[in-house]
Amino acid sequence: MNLAIKHSEKLRWWEILVYLGLGLGYGLMLVSFYSQRLPWELSYKKAMMVIIAMGLVTALNVIWLIPAYMHKGKWAIYFVLTVILILLISYLHEKMDRNLMMQYIDELSGREKRLFRGGPPPHMRKIFRFAFFGQYIQFALVLLLSTSYEMTKFAMGKAREALKLREETLQSELNFLKSQINPHFLFNALNNIYTLAYLKSDKAPELILKLSDMLRYILYDCKEERVEISKEIQYLEDYIALQQLKSEEPLNVEVNFGLFAEEMMVPPMIFIPFVENAFKHSKIEDRQHGWVKIQLHPKESGLAFEVENSIPQKDFTKDQVGGIGLHNVARRLELLYPQSHQLEIVEQEDRFRVRLQLKNNKA
Repeated sequence: MNLAIKHSEKLRWWEILVYLGLGLGYGLMLVSFYSQRLPWELSYKKAMMVIIAMGLVTALNVIWLIPAYMHKGKWAIYFVLTVILILLISYLHEKMDRNLMMQYIDELSGREKRLFRGGPPPHMRKIFRFAFFGQYIQFALVLLLSTSYEMTKFAMGKAREALKLREETLQSELNFLKSQINPHFLFNALNNIYTLAYLKSDKAPELILKLSDMLRYILYDCKEERVEISKEIQYLEDYIALQQLKSEEPLNVEVNFGLFAEEMMVPPMIFIPFVENAFKHSKIEDRQHGWVKIQLHPKESGLAFEVENSIPQKDFTKDQVGGIGLHNVARRLELLYPQSHQLEIVEQEDRFRVRLQLKNNKA
């Protein structure tokens, strides 16, 4: 049995206890009212009849009428059936109440019986009037209160279901976006390895080893919702080192990573799409004009990340599939950091800049 079912059963038992408690409290009030003019035993029996009738109205309404008709939008049928229910229960209660009173009169002494020849004595007429008119009011009131409670609970349950469905939908979308990151990275990395292998470069084995370390991070750490920021920084450094291996000469890359608290956590692979985009479109191989700058620093409110790259006059990049990575990470940020992140993407004539700020409550 799952936790949701256990919680539902626990809640239902709690509701039953509340209903019983309310019935007991109202029953004691009725006993107190009746006993002012009737014997205690008769008052107790009359009160029990009222409580049983109320319980029957409540049970039929909650167990049958509301689920079968009101929850399905059959308001007219529900209204007609509730009116019939109240009239029927009131009629049966009145008959039983009169029989109880007649039994009480039959048990009276001869002198006391003579008082009933012209109808009930004055001190009992008020009780009969209350029983006749009050039963309709109190049964209708009980039905109205139980309906209001059940419909409020039903509406709250629907709201919780809608919220849960939304969370599951967002989580599914988030998982889908996250799953697209790994193939996107592998596509670029394999292109790089292919280039080095084609050129018969001695750096190909080292690049494959570096790629192995990065894949280990993806396979084992990226399954978590949050990872230590130190691991994410290490992944960025490995990626930059992998890019350096592609060139015979050092690339024009400026990296500045600040010192973060060990307990700081971030979503895995949240920065790499921006870095990949910078390397892909900067024409970094052009040592005179191509460059990339990467900064990541802690802030009092969270962290600040910035990536800036050159834009060549003509884009010589072979991979023209671009755009998937940036779109995915922007959507991930919307899902993971609602109202607590700032993403600024600026494209100028000679450079492309991304600035990202994450707040502490999520970072």
